Amino acid sequence: MTPKLKETMLLRKFSSIEYMKEFSEHYFNFIDAGFESVNAYKSNPPNVDLLDETQLKRYEGDLGLWESKVHPNFRFMYNSIITDIENAEKGNYEGVESAAADLRGLNKSMDGIRESFMDVIDPKIKEIYFFNLSQAKTKGDNIYRTLRGFWRPGAIHKESITGFVDEQELLRYLKPGELEN
Repeated sequence: MTPKLKETMLLRKFSSIEYMKEFSEHYFNFIDAGFESVNAYKSNPPNVDLLDETQLKRYEGDLGLWESKVHPNFRFMYNSIITDIENAEKGNYEGVESAAADLRGLNKSMDGIRESFMDVIDPKIKEIYFFNLSQAKTKGDNIYRTLRGFWRPGAIHKESITGFVDEQELLRYLKPGELEN
């Protein structure tokens, strides 16, 4: 596959409804794990006798920020992506583009918000949270750059940016006769 053809296939993939649904699934799983992590901490808080006061204040402070700032944003994002995907299926991609941009913005605005309380919950929840956040962020960036036409020359070929790309899977996005050209 030539680099030009691969780029065409990647652009088709990253703007496909199927890829947007994959993005939304990771998006939902990441948000669900965030909700679950707060509930897990609250239902089984750490033994205060085993923590120093500074640690406990950090956990409680981070949890407070999550409840006051992160969760309201998560709830809004969760509800709107459902409508955004439905609209994309009808040809209106603005909502999905916005959801991808919102995730980029949320990720940047969360720089001051930590997940320290996740250190004392079931590590599987934290793993699910960060795995799905990473997947949603990568897929969201790919969607955003594709729908906005923001790919720098050659960047779409870098798996360090796009995530792993299976060239055999990309062949699904070929149009009849395109491989011969």
